[in-house]
Amino acid sequence: MPIKLIFSALLCFASLLGAFTTFDRLGMNPFDRAISLDMPVFAIRSHDGSLTCIDHSQRRVLRTEPDGTLDFALLGGSREADGFFYTQEIAIGPENHLFLLNQELDSHGFFLVKEEIKEYDAEGIFLRTIHSVDLEKKPYRMIQRCWSRSLTGTPEALHWFECETDGIIVYLYSPEGGLVRQGFIPFHDAHLEIADIALGKDGSYIYSHKSGRILNRFPFKSGPDVLYDADHSRRPFKNGVPPVPWEIEWNPDGSIDYVDLPNREICRLGLDGRISVLYTEETENNIYRFSTGPGGLLTTCNEEAVIEIDPFGRDNLQTTDMMPKPVEFSGQPSVYLPDGVVSDGQAPESSASGNADGFQYKTTGIKKTDRVFLTATQQVKRAAFWIFLVLAVLFLLNTFRRIHVDLFRRNPPRALVQSLGVLLVIAATLAVSLPIVLANLTARQQALMLDRLSMMIHTVPQTLDPELIERLQTAGTYMDEDYRELRARLHQAFNENKDEWNSGWYFAIYRLYDDRVFGLMFSNDQIGPFHPFTWGRDYRDSMKAGNVFTSIQSDQNGAWIYGVGPICNRRGEIVALFETGTDIYATTLENRALLKEVLLDVLTLLIVLVLSMFELLFFLNTRRYRAGAATMGFMKETGDGNAVFSSFSPVFLARPLVFLFFTAISFSVAFLPLMMKPFYSEHCPVSEQLFLALPNSIQMFSFAVGTLFAGWAIRSVGIRPILHLGCCLTGAGLLGVAFSARIFPMLGAFVLLGLGSGIGFIAIRSLIALETDQARKDRSFSYFYSGMIAGIYVGILLGSALADRIGYHAVFAVAAGVLLSAWFYGCVYAVPLEKMLRPQRSRVSTGGRSGVLPFLGNPKVLAYFLLHLIPVYAASSFIGYFFPIFAESEGLGTGNIGRLMILNGLMIIYVGPVLSQCVLRRLGGPTTIGFGQLGWALGFFLFVVFPTIPGAVLALIMFGIAESFSVAGEANYYFRLKIVEQFGEERAIAVAELAGKIGETIGPVLFAFAIGFGQSPGMFGIGVACILAYTLFQATRERA
Repeated sequence: MPIKLIFSALLCFASLLGAFTTFDRLGMNPFDRAISLDMPVFAIRSHDGSLTCIDHSQRRVLRTEPDGTLDFALLGGSREADGFFYTQEIAIGPENHLFLLNQELDSHGFFLVKEEIKEYDAEGIFLRTIHSVDLEKKPYRMIQRCWSRSLTGTPEALHWFECETDGIIVYLYSPEGGLVRQGFIPFHDAHLEIADIALGKDGSYIYSHKSGRILNRFPFKSGPDVLYDADHSRRPFKNGVPPVPWEIEWNPDGSIDYVDLPNREICRLGLDGRISVLYTEETENNIYRFSTGPGGLLTTCNEEAVIEIDPFGRDNLQTTDMMPKPVEFSGQPSVYLPDGVVSDGQAPESSASGNADGFQYKTTGIKKTDRVFLTATQQVKRAAFWIFLVLAVLFLLNTFRRIHVDLFRRNPPRALVQSLGVLLVIAATLAVSLPIVLANLTARQQALMLDRLSMMIHTVPQTLDPELIERLQTAGTYMDEDYRELRARLHQAFNENKDEWNSGWYFAIYRLYDDRVFGLMFSNDQIGPFHPFTWGRDYRDSMKAGNVFTSIQSDQNGAWIYGVGPICNRRGEIVALFETGTDIYATTLENRALLKEVLLDVLTLLIVLVLSMFELLFFLNTRRYRAGAATMGFMKETGDGNAVFSSFSPVFLARPLVFLFFTAISFSVAFLPLMMKPFYSEHCPVSEQLFLALPNSIQMFSFAVGTLFAGWAIRSVGIRPILHLGCCLTGAGLLGVAFSARIFPMLGAFVLLGLGSGIGFIAIRSLIALETDQARKDRSFSYFYSGMIAGIYVGILLGSALADRIGYHAVFAVAAGVLLSAWFYGCVYAVPLEKMLRPQRSRVSTGGRSGVLPFLGNPKVLAYFLLHLIPVYAASSFIGYFFPIFAESEGLGTGNIGRLMILNGLMIIYVGPVLSQCVLRRLGGPTTIGFGQLGWALGFFLFVVFPTIPGAVLALIMFGIAESFSVAGEANYYFRLKIVEQFGEERAIAVAELAGKIGETIGPVLFAFAIGFGQSPGMFGIGVACILAYTLFQATRERA
């Protein structure tokens, strides 16, 4: 094989690998140094000076160096173990590690199904999930509502709270002590009523209530202290809107920082009751959250930029004194911590500090950041991506040119050209039509959503009592009797989101104060009665004129399709706005997943079509050549007056038969161990790994028995009845598995399937032996094995794709239908070959002078079988046994498992022969065998180092290349042994096939045993065994 072709292909692969490793998901323009922040919602400055920010609708986390250059970025929208879907909170903990609160929604983007706290190191590399809550197992459903909140990190530990329906759980995590549940605080409806919570000193904690209060609980005290109450505050109300606190932080000096939502301010409540305004947002954007960094530095976001405030600036300090106003407070349930009772439920006579008796307005140092910058290295990386991509295209074109010139000598096979032509036409058609179809599908889907929106906007407000809304005029009305009644009516109107038509739809009620939109109620209960939003003109117009509008927009909380309409009282006055809609980001992700699935299905179909089209064209061309052989010069006269074929052989027609046959019996390769999982129980006398290996081992052992029987029987009764028997037994086995509901009948069906497969294989292969001319016979064997490999991988692809749609058992019924077509083809085209060619066999085999025992007793033959053939076939169980189980445990579907397995076949068919033939010509058969066996070992070692799906794919690719080396070296070495010539080539092949099937029989059992020691140690041990086996093989061969 020409070195130039190999070198060009390797350079193309290296360039593609370089483009893959340098691809930047944040952007590809190397000349654009800045990355703009997109709706930042939360940021924190860590002790090393780095800034970490959540933006892009809570789907991106950026960390910058102290100089503002990008350190790393994490992108959301992922359901993988090392990624995140949405994140609302982050914290910087021990060793400057990033802790991230991941919230995973269902496919509608509505119900919260999983909540996790994930740990990333200082370089942004995922380490572990330290806490996970599976909300699908809860007795109630959560509508985009978080349980965990208030992540707070220190150089020593991370702590947070989990608000449940009956109380608050306090968690602490540290690298030394791990995850510890510190205590439980009884609190009815904590998940609904608490806006934010923080630990204080002396075992106390403070929390902001959605009714506009800040409260403090101390251990062994009768009740909580009300530190602040929005409805009784002496601070100015703006147009009837109370100054509602939201997120809070407790400072070491005992003061409390909090966000004043309506006034767009960050304030500090001192121990003396004075309130200092630390920052006022001058734009129309709201601020909801903030964090406290080193030295008391405050960091907040205004939806456009990250804002950092120095709270210790003393310039232009102004103070206005006001008289305090005491507040009465009703008691709360008792609170229990490890140290004892915090409160016995008795209400205090008044608050400890009352409300604010003064305000301190500070003009402080402020820094705004609305973008981060790439480093020079990151810009070079972006430029390198384009360089690698251009090089990959150039080397790919050169590789195609070398194949055309060096391999095909400028005369490619007609069938290949026709297949590729069909492939290009199909690919071009799909490239044009698929985006149009998906765009129309998305547009139609959104149109249906908008129609549903309009209907709901007009009907739902009719079920509400506007007087309830009119009575909710203070922050303290949150979750009072009127609020709960209004909330219950809305949930009832949506039937608690239990139906298919409303399972992904939310509701909201808004009011207008001072031309600003304030939320009154959300279906997820995450806002209070005076929660400001930046939405403007459309809402104001709807509130003033009663307009109904619909829209598709993205905000800091996600991407939405929604509609808004008025709620009127009996006098026809608009008292509020009703909104309903759904999260289209999750829908967009589902559409992307659908597109990916469609593309993968199309790719699968194209591969199947190409392989099948090639076999069909081969059959049509062979049939045409056979029909016109005499007139086209393919026949010549022999001395006895008979006509025989010259360059063409009728046994070429065996190739389509073996293709169809192996397509049928390979449907289950990608999922055979997986379909056994439901049958396993704890009472099974063997381990689960061994139990899953049973069908593979039984089928391969039966295959070996079938090959022995067929090899003996064909000598007595001929090919035709044996082929019919093989097809019948195989069909019975396929149908038996398809209709077996219990384990033992199914295992019996696998016995029939294995026997029939082995008998059918030998029967089809015996057709090749009818050819008497050695050159045509060699070519026929080449066609035979090419058809067999193509059939195997077409079966894998079709079977795995169908399994996801119709189920495992039904796939076997489809395979039986394919087998029927193989039997029909064999009856029409293949079986008559025996009658036509057997009388013409004039050459008598010179083999067969040696017996079986002397043959197997030969040291070289015995070493070849025991130290190479059986170990290699046993190692191949990684593909058919271990990989499906591993990939399924990693979340891959059966269809994707089959698609990944095809990579192994593509390496065997296209890449391996190029390399193996080059090595074979230069180094000989034994060395090529060594390359193959060492390649198997290297594949196992790769998987040990990278025990992930990408690592398994690399192992599959390496195994495909290694198998090509093994096959090339085996043919060169085995058939040149003198004992093989004496024993007979046909018989030697049959014995080698039997040895291979023995290896495939013990392979799954070997893997099940090795996995018992652990996945990585087991794979490492198998790799070492491959190396030891080859070393012993070489030593034995040289001594023999």
